[in-house]
Amino acid sequence: MIQPHQLAAWWGAVQGLRNTTHRDYFITLLLTGLRKEEARTLQWADVDFQARTLTVHGTKNHSSHTLPMGPYLASLLNARERLGPSVFTSTQGQIGNLRYSLEGIAKASGVKFMIHDMRRTFATLAESLDVPSYALKRLMNHKTQGDVTGGYLVITTERLRAPMEKIEDFVLKAAKIRESAEIVALDRAL
Repeated sequence: MIQPHQLAAWWGAVQGLRNTTHRDYFITLLLTGLRKEEARTLQWADVDFQARTLTVHGTKNHSSHTLPMGPYLASLLNARERLGPSVFTSTQGQIGNLRYSLEGIAKASGVKFMIHDMRRTFATLAESLDVPSYALKRLMNHKTQGDVTGGYLVITTERLRAPMEKIEDFVLKAAKIRESAEIVALDRAL
């Protein structure tokens, strides 16, 4: 996984990518915990900016998965140019080979990672932020089969909004995109 103390260097390297489609794709993976194909095939028709949600289809467990978007992610996606039905389409077409971008990020940041490490990072950060286990399972789109208690729970997308925003906030603070505390000027005369 990408360690919290590595996020600033990693984020800076991602922001330095010339390919803005790859840049936005990596940030989306980190802020949602989506699997690489789930994000790669995300369609504009499945992004609701009014409700601030996104829905992925064709998931590993074969069920559609709707997640709330934090304000940063919603802004990032809204700013993307719409070049086709897929969110991660560039002038060269749908997102393809990420090898050179991955190598460039690793070289610039000193953080070696695989695409799936962003999902691990998301899940690990969520757990460390005390996101309830059933909410985390739902965020990750993991089934609760065989779990009697889980079978009784109805965890709505809105129930996931606060945990999703908590994770986004932590990532942005660790990446030094957002201040981690209010800075108050002190009077030196005291």
